[in-house]
Amino acid sequence: MFNRGLLMNIGYKEAIEIYNYTCIVFHDVDLIPEDDRIYYGCGKNPRHLSVAIDIYDYKQLENVFGGVTQLPRTIMEKVNGFSNLYFGWGGEDDDLAARIKHVSSTIEINSPSVSRYSMIKHCHENSNPPNPERHALLNAATRRFKYDGLSGLRYKRLHMERNKLYTNITVEFHLDDYRQLLKRSLAHVKKGKRRRFGHSITSPPPLTPRKRDKGV
Repeated sequence: MFNRGLLMNIGYKEAIEIYNYTCIVFHDVDLIPEDDRIYYGCGKNPRHLSVAIDIYDYKQLENVFGGVTQLPRTIMEKVNGFSNLYFGWGGEDDDLAARIKHVSSTIEINSPSVSRYSMIKHCHENSNPPNPERHALLNAATRRFKYDGLSGLRYKRLHMERNKLYTNITVEFHLDDYRQLLKRSLAHVKKGKRRRFGHSITSPPPLTPRKRDKGV
């Protein structure tokens, strides 16, 4: 099952073994920047880049921290990366935002007049259904972050192919390696020991994208 947060953690871990990067950009492959003024370097704080996307008529996406984001390496390490527990679609970007706010870091938002992106046409994969536990996991986001993330990463690198413009890394991971922590986290929430994660970025009501031709 797909796990975006876990894959982002793996990508980060593999990248810093290749080179001592200090600025990290997490970039969904279906988003194409339209303006070469979009700055892909890092400042002091994390920054949300993909704030205006064509399928939403370039309306600014409020309270969202997904798509294309920048993090200084110091912040990535401080928040212990993404959560590894979001199997299926949704929640991992809000969890990361909660971690960032919890460590008192400000999330900067690029100007929507410059930070414009086009989304490549594609169909939603049936193998990546919405995660039904994502809201429960979010309720405990800031309580888990010290041990759920980069520090608890388990995977096996199978192959690495270096090309001129990108490096393709094939990895293998198993749900069983994370099942115990996942069950414990959900049980903790369901027993009523819940606490709202105190930050300004939460899951917003979904915007309705304008109609597009069916992707291939």
